[in-house]
Amino acid sequence: MHETSPKISSQPRFTTIRRQLLWSYGVLVILILAMVGAFSAMFSDYYTKVDELLSMNAATATITIKLKETHQLLENTINYDDPSFIRSFHEKRNDMTAYIRDYDAQVHQAAERHGDFDTYYHFQEIQKLLLEYVLESDTLLELYGQGVRGFILFDKLISLRGLNYRIYELQLTLLGRQNNYLRRVYAEYTPVIRRRFLGLIVIIFLVLVFSVIWTLKQAAAISGPLHRLVLMNMALAEGNFEAVEPLNARNEEVRQLGEAFTIMVGKLSESIETEKQALIMESSLRQAKLETLQAQINPHFLFNALNTVRSLSQLENAEQTESIIDALSAFLRYNLENQKTQMNLEEEFTTAEHYLTIQKMRFGKRLEYSVILAPEISLVKVPSLLIQPLVENAIIHGIEPLKDGGVIHLTGYLEDGHAIIKISDNGIGMGKLMMTELDKELRSDVEVVGAHVGIRNTWNRLVLTDPDARMNFLPNENGQGTMVRILLSVGV
Repeated sequence: MHETSPKISSQPRFTTIRRQLLWSYGVLVILILAMVGAFSAMFSDYYTKVDELLSMNAATATITIKLKETHQLLENTINYDDPSFIRSFHEKRNDMTAYIRDYDAQVHQAAERHGDFDTYYHFQEIQKLLLEYVLESDTLLELYGQGVRGFILFDKLISLRGLNYRIYELQLTLLGRQNNYLRRVYAEYTPVIRRRFLGLIVIIFLVLVFSVIWTLKQAAAISGPLHRLVLMNMALAEGNFEAVEPLNARNEEVRQLGEAFTIMVGKLSESIETEKQALIMESSLRQAKLETLQAQINPHFLFNALNTVRSLSQLENAEQTESIIDALSAFLRYNLENQKTQMNLEEEFTTAEHYLTIQKMRFGKRLEYSVILAPEISLVKVPSLLIQPLVENAIIHGIEPLKDGGVIHLTGYLEDGHAIIKISDNGIGMGKLMMTELDKELRSDVEVVGAHVGIRNTWNRLVLTDPDARMNFLPNENGQGTMVRILLSVGV
């Protein structure tokens, strides 16, 4: 058996593993976040520049498309001499000029951020030409509205075409400048991105290697002692208390777990030993009580003499005498030949019925009885001669003082998972005070002598075999006499 380990703290501070985990992984997370933050900032600046340049390219292309659509409407008006295109022309022209005004601020801000004012000035030149195009187109439409046709009108239209081509050329030049700038940005950032990306990969790799090594080391420091604890637990499950030994561990938490396990095993061993001794003593005491109580309550009659009397009654044709001797013989056979301490309820009810048959011969019309047992509880085990002493008590103290009309009902049935036995009579009954005193006597440790010794013995034998059993003395349900109600566990 083991020596009990020193008492551990009731509220241990489990900080060792937690602090190491937080510190180590905190540093790793900070390193990774710092690298990711620097990488993200660089990428953000790069993508901002690329996004602005792409937006400017898209805006330049949009202006080109809008100018082409506007000029086509003007060409249709003059070439087909169809004034229905004028309204669409004005809508497209206004949309184009509004778009250019809105985009001017964006181009100016991009130029200030990147220091590329040549692009902005180039865009200003395009705006001036577009303004000139708007004014010239208004003049052309004004002449068209005045009815001017022919050479003058087509000369103006050719002039606008030339202006349109100049705008296209400037837009192409602007797109070329933007693309060149985009290539310079890409060439500038690509080596930096590669270097930082490679550095991030190296750091992540080192972090992972360090994490794996540190985790394996910590796992070994924890799993080793825990594995020994599992082996000791398995040995303990097989009843080998000698296999349990103090658990040495570097971690405070695991060490305290081992100490708690050792203390638990020591207390468990002591508890098992105490329980074993108590069970031995209780078993010996219970057997002694059963033998003593059985000897007190089992009557000893001369069974062979009864057989002789029965034979004489047959010769004399005394049927009533023969019947009562048969009942008495069956009753005595149950007592003398049954050495078992437990019988089933069916045998107990049959014995009680034999006893009532004998008493019926004695009392005649002064006694009537009924015996009813539900089949589902007929095999429930009870101490032998449990019911007969209670029936005898009902006859002696309840029916015998009556002049006539005595009735005893013996019933057994199943209720809420328990076997219920009722012995009721319509005798003189007993007062509530006497019932209370009888209940106290049944549950008292003081030895009972006198009239209630049979009931006390019956109760003692019952609780020895079924600790959850209940026995109560109550007024009869019809208000006359007494009822004994017994509750039994069905598994008994």
